Amino acid sequence: MTTWNHFIGGSYKNKTRFLQEAKKVGISRRVPANVARGFHFRDRVILLRYHSRKGVEAFGEMVINEIIFPKEITEKIGAELIKSGAIEYRPGPLGGANVHRECGSYVIMGSYVITSPDYDIPQLVKMAQELDKENTVFCMIGGKLMKEYANPVWLDPAPKFTRGFIKSDDADTFEYEGENKIIEIANYRRK
Repeated sequence: MTTWNHFIGGSYKNKTRFLQEAKKVGISRRVPANVARGFHFRDRVILLRYHSRKGVEAFGEMVINEIIFPKEITEKIGAELIKSGAIEYRPGPLGGANVHRECGSYVIMGSYVITSPDYDIPQLVKMAQELDKENTVFCMIGGKLMKEYANPVWLDPAPKFTRGFIKSDDADTFEYEGENKIIEIANYRRK
């Protein structure tokens, strides 16, 4: 598995608000489809925050266990993979579950739990891109907050700020016992 670094941006006034939200509804980050093809279930993401005077602080870790697509794409991928027994569907509550974040909102319509080790994020994104004739696949990666650092870790030298993900040279991994999912959403609104 790969370790990534990712900056949490200005929509969050401070890391405390981000961490509270992460504990309540998990973490999701919008990414271009071609970038998402570089991620794998169970990759680790180190959460960073830039401070103009102090530098860059690492304050927590997440594990990637979700790929999120619009409802129409998810249903098509789900229908294909259910036939092969690779996933099982779990409907959301009637009308969906609203997720409100500092950076935007969406409605979770349901999820597909991946039961086969043959499917990972690159294959699922490729399927989504093949289904999208306009080649404008919307996707997000999602995950669970696995660790909150008791004390900030100040990085020196610090990576330059970017809205994307920075692949780390660190080969450390950690164990995550949980389900990998495809989440279907509707009414995505970016703040």
